[in-house]
Amino acid sequence: MKKLQKTNLQIDGMEVLLSPCAQSRCLRLKIDIKGGRAILTCPFGAKEKQIAVFLEKYAGWLHEKLDALPQKRFFEPETEVFLFGKKYLLTYRPGEKRGVYEEEGLLCVCGHREHFHRRTKDFIKKECQRQAQKTSEEFYKKLPSLPSCRFRVKEMTSRWGSCSGKGDISLSWRLALAPKEVFDYVVAHEMAHLKEMNHSAAFWEVVFSLFPAYKAARRWLSFQAKNLYTYE
Repeated sequence: MKKLQKTNLQIDGMEVLLSPCAQSRCLRLKIDIKGGRAILTCPFGAKEKQIAVFLEKYAGWLHEKLDALPQKRFFEPETEVFLFGKKYLLTYRPGEKRGVYEEEGLLCVCGHREHFHRRTKDFIKKECQRQAQKTSEEFYKKLPSLPSCRFRVKEMTSRWGSCSGKGDISLSWRLALAPKEVFDYVVAHEMAHLKEMNHSAAFWEVVFSLFPAYKAARRWLSFQAKNLYTYE
């Protein structure tokens, strides 16, 4: 019998990711809010007809849930964007050759129009990297005993940050779109892993020593995460 593989299925114009799982004992459908898609987990031994009938049964539910997801957003001229809690108006400057720069509440983007979104996103990534370094310097003043670390800003779809055993910290670029205290919390969270590679009580004590207001920041992320992930 042919073993099921991870693949995309189509049902009533909707795309569903089929994800066979060795631990799965039944068909289970869920909505991945961050990824903006539906995922169907199933046992490797599930039959194609069984899967088709299951999806047909829940097609209405799928339509309802997928239609309720926030629409994807792109950086466009004359729209507002928040960077670390500060509001900017994105402005297109086609006649200039200065890349992307700030100017009295404006975020000015130069170059060809078709590159506007990419240039804006690249600028935000660089600002995220710069702010991470600045924030970490403040945290090292609070806990000089923390091991050294290196930051990398990247595309992340399942978490806001991660820390390796070698001190490499990865951060989602979308954190720059959150309030600064939320950004600082995630940096504190990952830096705490430099000392405690777990989520024990000792770990949270380190987080508290770096950023005492972490609970409010965690609550903000839990409610606003889906909005940040609408940015492409």
